[in-house]
Amino acid sequence: MTKLLGVAIAIAGLLFGVWVGWAFFLTRLSSTIGVNEEIKDLGAWGDSFGGLNALFGALAFSAVSATLYFQYRQNEDNTIEQHKQKFEANFFKMLDLLRETRSAVEYRYSSDYRKQFGPSNTEKQHGTEAFKAGWEEFSYWIDIDGRELTKEEISDVYYHKMYKRYESNLGPYFRLIYTILKKIKSDSVLNDEEKELFWKLLRSQLNSHETALIGLNGLMLMSKDFSEFIVEYRLLKYLPEKSRRRAVLKKYYPPSTFEGSEVIAQVVRTKLTLG
Repeated sequence: MTKLLGVAIAIAGLLFGVWVGWAFFLTRLSSTIGVNEEIKDLGAWGDSFGGLNALFGALAFSAVSATLYFQYRQNEDNTIEQHKQKFEANFFKMLDLLRETRSAVEYRYSSDYRKQFGPSNTEKQHGTEAFKAGWEEFSYWIDIDGRELTKEEISDVYYHKMYKRYESNLGPYFRLIYTILKKIKSDSVLNDEEKELFWKLLRSQLNSHETALIGLNGLMLMSKDFSEFIVEYRLLKYLPEKSRRRAVLKKYYPPSTFEGSEVIAQVVRTKLTLG
């Protein structure tokens, strides 16, 4: 607002200076060319301001228009800034909710799995340990046939052997991850760099077993476009390089899902150079 006031004062000062300068110029011009400064001459001199008044009117209109434009831009900037602040506040609230939802996740090995590994695995696991236990059992079931599974087959194993039994607490967790990613993707005010900051913050909150199960969840048909977010935001990047989790999921997701932005940028530059 201070900037707008300064602009308005500057424009008003300019107009006043032009008006005074015009009067001074005509007075000096009259003296120079020997015009009689009688009333009738002064009247003619005053009439000369008619054209200048039209100029003043146009300049005044321009000044008002400029002031309104600057006011509009400032209001627009304020609205954008308020939106960003609100988005950031909501984002961190959702991260808090994600931590709470993660803590509420629980998992117990199935009876079929316990038959193979003994009764010592009867305790229910909670939080991050639940994700770890879930992956361990899933990993066992995909190896039992000793063959390569298709995407449909592996998602079917995940659903029936793990997800279906604990959908009541796993479902809210994955839906919250999906909601956060969708809000980042669909926001029309944030630029790409700002969006990248938020999805990287989300990715940094996930451990490798959570990330692996997110990857498995994205393979299910009921997950709809969840896998697209997983690929676009490279959620699987930090799966340990030589881990079983990474090796399994690399069969069902494109390489870019596991790469950093610097690697992808280099690939793009190489393609442009070759093209």
